[in-house]
Amino acid sequence: MMATRLDEPLLSIRDLSVGFGPARDVRKVVDGVGLDLAPGRITCLVGESGSGKSMLALSILRLIPRPGRILPGSRIVFQGVDLTALSPRGMRAVRGGEISMIFQEPMTSLNPAFSNGTQIAESVRLHNDVSRREAWDRAVELLDTVGIRDPQRRARDFPHQLSGGMRQRVVIAMALSTSPRLLVADEPTTALDVTVQAQILDLLLEIRDTYRTGILFITHDVGVVGQIADEVAVMYAGRLVLTGPAEDCLTRPAHPYLAALLESVPTLESDRTRPLPVIPGSVPEATDVRGECGFRARCARSFGQCSQVPPLMPAGRQSSACWIAESMAESAAGGGHA
Repeated sequence: MMATRLDEPLLSIRDLSVGFGPARDVRKVVDGVGLDLAPGRITCLVGESGSGKSMLALSILRLIPRPGRILPGSRIVFQGVDLTALSPRGMRAVRGGEISMIFQEPMTSLNPAFSNGTQIAESVRLHNDVSRREAWDRAVELLDTVGIRDPQRRARDFPHQLSGGMRQRVVIAMALSTSPRLLVADEPTTALDVTVQAQILDLLLEIRDTYRTGILFITHDVGVVGQIADEVAVMYAGRLVLTGPAEDCLTRPAHPYLAALLESVPTLESDRTRPLPVIPGSVPEATDVRGECGFRARCARSFGQCSQVPPLMPAGRQSSACWIAESMAESAAGGGHA
């Protein structure tokens, strides 16, 4: 795999579309997405369930469940190599090696029949020419790195003997076992309580800073984004509708969808005598909103031009697929949703 120059993105996604069904009647779940991920930066991919976030993540590792597939014309370039063109053998060398993934529920990633240390050591040996003893020692070292006390004993334990937060740390240790350049984290804190969630977020920040790892952090919880994100990318109905620096997106959102998500998050200043705002309806399928803005039916600011699909347009330091993006960013400049 080629080295990445300082001025190049670690991963560059262009015109990514994912579909199910026959070519003559394909149903897209990801539609024309373009996104760059940088080394040493955390990009939060935000959106409600059904927006296409997980399918985008699975596309990067080419793990889309059949009969789904990446559609022609899509490009996923990692360190100069188009992953969509790699052979299955070539992709296996990248998957779990230079690109690792952390899943939402650790018990789906861990085998209950093997000890924690054995599973991490297996990952080490798969991508490195080391002995069993060296792999085991590396597994214990990784458990210590992710903050598990008494790593020697916990390496011999089985997944069911650990709490949910500790199991997630084991999965993170497994993901780090190959020193990946890119870490894809698919809602890794959703099933955890608030205290453990904060610890996992701190661990990911440490990984970013220590190893200069690029991280794609997928979440539907906007409250988490402000704690961890360097960059924000918002998906809706299979399309990318907003990208930009976290500071700008969270304080001056240039898209009504992110603005509505932020307004639904309780803060210390929230009026407790009034219910929090909600977004009516639910996320439509990408194929159900062809030819118009996907958020139109749920948007309080929609108007006539929203019957046309808006492209991603500059709005300050953000790029937004909204016809009123620039005016939104300007009008929010004095307020904020932090």
